[in-house]
Amino acid sequence: QKVEGIWSNQVNKMEADEVVLKVGSILSSSPSESIGIVTGNYFQMELIREKLWKAGFQDATIKVRNIENVQGDEFDQVILSLGYGPNPEGKLVTNFGLLGKSGAENRLNVAVTRARKRMHVISSIEPADFRPSQLKNPGLALLREFLNFAQMQSGNPSFATPTAIIRGYEMDWSLKNILLDLDTSYSKETPS
Repeated sequence: QKVEGIWSNQVNKMEADEVVLKVGSILSSSPSESIGIVTGNYFQMELIREKLWKAGFQDATIKVRNIENVQGDEFDQVILSLGYGPNPEGKLVTNFGLLGKSGAENRLNVAVTRARKRMHVISSIEPADFRPSQLKNPGLALLREFLNFAQMQSGNPSFATPTAIIRGYEMDWSLKNILLDLDTSYSKETPS
């Protein structure tokens, strides 16, 4: 869900408001499901907590975490609201906090894998908003790819999830097979 939020004083109030609306919508349609809200920084996390409290959402099944402390948590539905967006002058000049630093790929991976059933993305930025210089950063390049995927998925829910090609875990790489091969070679060399 694209919103026209503004990044100012390390928060995005419009995204926070949309998160509260989304929480209300989820609670109406799926009241028994747990909800996790993942934000890009501490200040956005605190703003959303405050807005949820003021809206009367103090349910124990709703947790708000920032991207730094969500590891190990799992929820039925997750709302991702990083908060980053254009400044009041309309320029995207943020450094993206922890997503702009070393290890950002791991943080983003953790953030986008916390949902058991459904993930909602509320964002003030689109994939096209990133400058080429920002995409030299692996974490930001991956964030752009994820936002692109989320955008395509939301426009076409039957959009196929790309399959990952994982190298190094094929059956012929397993330790068991290597040891069996070594044992077979050893047996052939040793006279009976």
